[in-house]
Formats: sequence, structure tokens, C-alpha cells
Amino acid sequence: MSTGSFDRVAPLYDRVSGLGPFRSLYEAVAAQVRCAPGERLLDVGCGNGRLLALLGRRQPACRYWGVDPSPGMLEAARRRLPDGAVEWRVGEAESLPFEGASFDWVVSTLSLHHWSRPEAGVAELGRLLRPGGRLVLADMAVESGWQRLAFRIGHWFEPADELRWIAQADLERWLAAAGLESVASPVLPGLAGRFLFVRVAERRGET
Repeated sequence: MSTGSFDRVAPLYDRVSGLGPFRSLYEAVAAQVRCAPGERLLDVGCGNGRLLALLGRRQPACRYWGVDPSPGMLEAARRRLPDGAVEWRVGEAESLPFEGASFDWVVSTLSLHHWSRPEAGVAELGRLLRPGGRLVLADMAVESGWQRLAFRIGHWFEPADELRWIAQADLERWLAAAGLESVASPVLPGLAGRFLFVRVAERRGET
């Protein structure tokens, strides 16, 4: 993924991400998170921080981290959230700057298809989760022709060779290889459900 592309469009993306389908997606992801006091949550590809702002209101007992490769996006996120509410890092999904088994929750929304090596990125999310921890992953569906068309139109600002078309079967295979078991696939309401999906997976192993 080109960080320059996102740095350039960060102000526009900040406005677009407040539209209805995006709000539905963030609400659906937040509904899957149930933090106990002191639990740690990481948002990978946190962008402008809209999801973290929502989670902070809904789950104030959680401790939050956000990572994104785009300094421009992180600057927008810092403006959105109070100082000290989130610890921010610049980083790529395939090589995250955290120790293994250090988070109870990992979330990622509309980021997977930007990763240069999505299978490696999913493995990295599995590495960071403690046994029994949960991943809530949301992205664009590309199973049909019209979904792929919508996907490409929505990413007009990026070169086609920097985008990844993530098939559901591939995602399931990557999750299993990362030691993650799918436990839920919430259906999004209305228009969002036609273009977007949510997958919840749990880290296997002794808790």
C-alpha cells in the first residue's frame, strides 16, 4: 500500500468515512467487542480513528492502541481523540511493533485489501492475540462482478496493482493457518450488507 496515496486523501476520507454505510460497519464491529477492565485492544489500519472513538465511548474500560502506515491518517486520528486515549504507532500490518500474545482484542476495518501480503498480515494478527482473544475483521466483499466494480470505483485514488481482491475462501484459509477459528459472521443492515462483511475469529489455545 502506498502511504502517499492515503496521506493525500486523508481529509477527503475523513468526510467520506462518516457516511451511512461506514457508520453501519463501525457499529457492527463495535457491537462484537466486549472488553473486560484492563483488557488491551489494537486497531490495525486504524486510519482516522473513527472506530477507536466509537469503541472508547462504548468500552471505556479497555486500553487502546492504533497502528497505521499513513502519518496523515494518524494525524487525523490524533485530532479526533483526546490526548492519551490511544497509543499510536506507525506500522505495516505484516510486521507490527508489538510482542506476541499481547492483546485481548484486535480489530481491523477496510484495511485488509490494502496489505501487500494479506496472508502474512492475518498471521501477524494471530500472533498478537492471547489464547481466547478475538479478532474482528471487516472488509469489502468482492465475490460478485458488481461488488468488484464498486470496490474499484471506491479506490480511484490507488493504483490497481496496490489493491488485493480478497476472496472469502482465502480469508478462511489464512485465519485457520494463523490459529484463528471463525466464530461469527454478523450480517450488516441495508446497503452496507451488499458491499461489506464482518468476520469474528478466536485465537485457539489454552487461556
